[in-house]
Amino acid sequence: MTAAVGFRDGILTIWKDDRGFGFIEPADGGARIFVHIRDFAHGLPRPVVGDPVRFRTEIDSNGKPKAVTVSPPGMTAFSAPIPRVRLRASDLLGWLAVIAFPLLLVALTVFAGLGIWVGISYAVLSIVCFTAYAFDKSAAATGQWRISEARLLLLGLLGGWPGAVVAQRVLRHKNRKKEFISIFWVTAAVNVLALLVFGWPPLTQAFVDLAS
Repeated sequence: MTAAVGFRDGILTIWKDDRGFGFIEPADGGARIFVHIRDFAHGLPRPVVGDPVRFRTEIDSNGKPKAVTVSPPGMTAFSAPIPRVRLRASDLLGWLAVIAFPLLLVALTVFAGLGIWVGISYAVLSIVCFTAYAFDKSAAATGQWRISEARLLLLGLLGGWPGAVVAQRVLRHKNRKKEFISIFWVTAAVNVLALLVFGWPPLTQAFVDLAS
């Protein structure tokens, strides 16, 4: 049987049911892949050693491969149980920031005379930043050249942070390392503050008065 695009077949050779994790032996060879119970399709019976599985591989926050979207090989998108959606508070706040930011740009454009090119620049930088995250995730999975965290943070600081927020949640990349996330939100806040200072004349004047 040929695996679906992006998926691999394997056998669950180690399973510690009391701890909810184990390892999959890929059918196409290579090292065993770690798998956690939460990455199995919802509604399936508890896994047991010897189960054939179909899975995708992602890189976790420690840079190690893990199996995700795990299900029996014959399961299709139409027969699979509906997975549970777990929206963390940090994810919700990130999506709210991405939704609110374009509204801020529109308000500054309409009421403060901000050039429309600023909004276009943010859109382009966000696309570039999202693409960089996607490239880095792919490189991590294949062992290729990675984009440094410093460069990803710089792209966000320059204005690509909305694209980075989307990438972190859609691609599930760079979304668990607390130190990186903390610095990332600092760079996003600095970018938004700079936008307000230079894009809102009353605030700009207030900063000039404060400096003088």
